[in-house]
Amino acid sequence: MKPLFILKRATLVGSLLLFTLYGFAQAEDFEKKLEHARWVFHSTQFEKAYGLFDALIKENPDQAMPYAYAATIDMLLYKDATQNINNAKFVSKTTDTDHSFVLGLCHFANGELDECETRIQAFLGENPDDSFAYHILGFTRFDLGRPEEAKQTLEKLLEKDPAFYLANNHLGYAYLSLEQSDKAMQAFERFLEKEKLNPSAMDSFSEVLVAAKEYDKAIAFLSKAVLLEPDFAYGWKHMGDVFKQNGENELAIRAYEKAIESARLYGEAFTTSVKKSINKLKQ
Repeated sequence: MKPLFILKRATLVGSLLLFTLYGFAQAEDFEKKLEHARWVFHSTQFEKAYGLFDALIKENPDQAMPYAYAATIDMLLYKDATQNINNAKFVSKTTDTDHSFVLGLCHFANGELDECETRIQAFLGENPDDSFAYHILGFTRFDLGRPEEAKQTLEKLLEKDPAFYLANNHLGYAYLSLEQSDKAMQAFERFLEKEKLNPSAMDSFSEVLVAAKEYDKAIAFLSKAVLLEPDFAYGWKHMGDVFKQNGENELAIRAYEKAIESARLYGEAFTTSVKKSINKLKQ
């Protein structure tokens, strides 16, 4: 018969091993959920990503990355990003491998695009194969008003990592800005082909249709988009813009009103801007 202290020690070691394995499993599960949430964000489904990152923050409030993405989503949904920016900076450590990435997103969320570009470039200097960072660099350069550089960045990303087809979305906008409509349509088609139920993909494709003055087709795609995502207030706003551009003011007003109704996740700045559009049409 084994002495009691040996049995107790064996039980303790076993318990510690199980606890350690459980901790590893939890960490792995969190990383998988974070990867999924990041993919949804980079597919520009910000309404869906909003809930995913909120859940990740509640699950592990000591991780900086979810705060940084949540801050960026706040800004894109016309909300105050200050709290999530501050949380991300507070939690992120200079020794973290993703520190520059986190700060880059914080700068983007704060409208500091030049600083975002610098931080993301620094991150890519040590992580040259990070497709998420390359994507951010590409659309940041586009937002900085440099579509040619954005195009080159996103084309290089797709050449290096064809599986990261999400880059086709912003590549399409770069082509459109450069008045390369055929290439823009092809890029948006590649995005939509992979993301058939992505309302943002439909919204993007409608852009090239509007550029070609195919307003009815653009409205059809936007109608599908808002059907798929009830909180896609920007889709309704875009629809209102298209109706307005086509001279259908009454329909534009109704679409704008629907944008306000569906803006549950959006900040007050969004509804204020839409109300101004309505008032102009009613004058």
